[in-house]
Amino acid sequence: MGSFGRDEVFTKVEGPIIVGGGPSGIAVAACLKHDGIPSLVLERNDCIASLWQHKAYDCVKLHIPKELCELPLLGYPKSYPKYPTKSQFISYITSYADHFGIKPLFNQTVESAGFEVERGVWRVKTQDGCYESRWLVVASGENAEPLVPKIPGSEVFEGTLVHASEYKNGDEFRGKRVVVIGCGNSGMEISLDLCNHDSIPFMVVRNSVSYYLLIYIVFDYNGIIVLRALICINNTTIIIILSKLTNSKAKVGSEEDRCRQPYLYPVGIERLLPVRPPARL
Repeated sequence: MGSFGRDEVFTKVEGPIIVGGGPSGIAVAACLKHDGIPSLVLERNDCIASLWQHKAYDCVKLHIPKELCELPLLGYPKSYPKYPTKSQFISYITSYADHFGIKPLFNQTVESAGFEVERGVWRVKTQDGCYESRWLVVASGENAEPLVPKIPGSEVFEGTLVHASEYKNGDEFRGKRVVVIGCGNSGMEISLDLCNHDSIPFMVVRNSVSYYLLIYIVFDYNGIIVLRALICINNTTIIIILSKLTNSKAKVGSEEDRCRQPYLYPVGIERLLPVRPPARL
């Protein structure tokens, strides 16, 4: 929440203020415009989907079939493969924004946002301007900032230390031994890319591979359909049991260091909420 000076002039926005020009922010703006509702999209970088355009490695592709991750109201071109490439996704979301006439204000970093109870409006301030609206949509993304762990000895390490968001390709690592920490989407794909560039990658994994990744690997598209069905049924207990069955006995850290299992999971919380977003969003 931010504080605002009395002399600051706020521009009134008729529709919602949307913070973030990534896929979610652009999709929200498109759905609103489809229903005749204007909006203002504030993006801190110089383009839409900046993580894809500036932070993604060259070989990245969508990790789930395009039918399950297309934006509302306008799908991918039929000519696209099941797993679109980085350039294809950027082309798709750029065409999507153009199709709906979404024109974000770029290079606008939100410095503060606060709700004025007396007037019932949100007041948002960037480095260049101030805006107010009855509605505020935060679509800044869960991966907007890189999480860089503190690794003992990294300050004296003489090799190259990069986060996945800084990795582009394996050209500079040809013939070198590389440690990749984590076996998520990025870790798996970067390891393969290193192999394709004649590097020697070693993957460090905290736990065993989770059951849902195994289901996806074995059953591909149909596996995702099964997972979605389980989630829609709200059978969280089954998911937890399967996850525990596939976990290795090796644990990292003490019991006090580990995260406690939550009492309610996302699907359960959603069922308790009085208001839910439209299905198409």
